[in-house]
Amino acid sequence: MLIGGRRNLSTYLFISVFLFTFAVETSRAVQSAPTEPDSHGGQDTMWRSNYSLQKKSVMKKLSSQFAAQFAAASLHSLVESFNGQVRLHAWSSARAAHNQALMAELVARGIDVSAVDDGHSTSFAHKVCLDEDSMKLVIAE
Repeated sequence: MLIGGRRNLSTYLFISVFLFTFAVETSRAVQSAPTEPDSHGGQDTMWRSNYSLQKKSVMKKLSSQFAAQFAAASLHSLVESFNGQVRLHAWSSARAAHNQALMAELVARGIDVSAVDDGHSTSFAHKVCLDEDSMKLVIAE
């Protein structure tokens, strides 16, 4: 039996809310950024390193949220989430965290992802289905 189908609306909604929240927080950080030279002599260097640390913290939290979401999801939902990423050309850190957590969960559940992942990169060029007999992702025709 093959599983696949509609895009996962909750994943799109979650990503949209995160991106909106991240944009608002980034805007606030830029508005309150210091403009005086910092202790290293560079203009705004302290703000840039604080922003970088803040972004890393946000991405760790987001990665954890995606991992928890996928751990509680059904296999059908995971396949829908994968198919929802197919042929999307926009890229962001949030999408990278989503895709990384998705692939990690598929592998953790013993799903063979070799049809879309070579160990170094993952292809989202084609929709997939899950062959439940072999527990393998196959390219949907």
